[in-house]
Amino acid sequence: MNLGAPLLGLVEIEGATYAGNNRLIASSEAMAEVFPGERRNHVVEFELLETAGVLTGLRYVRTILTSDFQVEGDELAPSGVTINSGTTGTGAGGNLIVASSEDNLRAYSLQSGTVGQILPALPGQNCSPSAAACELNVVSLVSDVEDVVWTPAFGTRSSAIYLLNQEFPGRLLRLNADGTLNAAGSFNIAGDFPGGSPGSTPKGLSYLADSPAVPAAVRRPGGSLIVGLDNDNPGLQVFDFGGNLIGYESLTVDGTPTGASRLPLNDCPEQLLIESLAADPVTGRLFLVNQGGGTLCNFLFVLTPVASGPTACSPADIAGAGDDGRSPDGTVDGSDFIAFINSFGIGDASVDPLADIAGAGPDGLQADGTIDGSDVIAFINAFAIGC
Repeated sequence: MNLGAPLLGLVEIEGATYAGNNRLIASSEAMAEVFPGERRNHVVEFELLETAGVLTGLRYVRTILTSDFQVEGDELAPSGVTINSGTTGTGAGGNLIVASSEDNLRAYSLQSGTVGQILPALPGQNCSPSAAACELNVVSLVSDVEDVVWTPAFGTRSSAIYLLNQEFPGRLLRLNADGTLNAAGSFNIAGDFPGGSPGSTPKGLSYLADSPAVPAAVRRPGGSLIVGLDNDNPGLQVFDFGGNLIGYESLTVDGTPTGASRLPLNDCPEQLLIESLAADPVTGRLFLVNQGGGTLCNFLFVLTPVASGPTACSPADIAGAGDDGRSPDGTVDGSDFIAFINSFGIGDASVDPLADIAGAGPDGLQADGTIDGSDVIAFINAFAIGC
């Protein structure tokens, strides 16, 4: 990455998160192996350079933190990064959460003047004599922490931190603000649920905001969660917060684990391996990081959504398309009515948001995080008019 003077060769990225304003934060735990004299662990921020809507390159912004077992006597091993924009939980107040493959979470300041300073992961912790005194130990909850993401509150669903457990089984584990496990909000992913992607190992995790820029097939009130799958079966999975698979896309041309990559690997001799990913809620861009070995095969793929498929023709057009039949299909018919009744019967937009079609926005026809009478009235009126 260009500093203007020297270069920072960020290699073998383990975690990535979008930091706003065309900036990404990424982590590596292999810098010393490739560049002798560097500290092993790095978390850095870089800018995506853009001209007329086209991304043209990367520019280094700052190093947030470095660490090395040989220096501190403590192994950070940053496997994932995310920003807690909320007011509770580890890293609250817009600070960085670093997930470690040593099965713990740590918080670091992103505030001016204190960037990279260790923060208590839980209230009351004293960050002395080392950073290890300030961690949230999750070894009893997971077998292999591979990534982490913070998600905002919506309706009755509170903000939360999700850990990606890589295997035994592949699973997203939801943590409460006090660091305890929310078992009801946790679910299996990758190839470890009925109908999953056999042989797949999950590597990356990100939050897809409820944004008009997000493709309708995977857009949900309150957002959704996207998972990247590794070279065993390269692909992407999208889940709602109830653990339902709402989208899957193979990243090989024939949909098989050994098929040619749909993303350009140039002269890289290895199979595609999406190690981490991030999403921009404004543009809908996905940033997929292919983890290389040393200086080979390190790629940042940028995917920009394009309009495709039917768009909703009415507030009542909520179902009939998509792999699960839960996306607009351009018509208002019985499938919409059944989907609305089923979702309304559940009554919780954080579990099944399809019936949450009203209550917010200037016209009152935007999701508000609750399912109530305003949704019933809006649906009946829209259903009667049709498309």
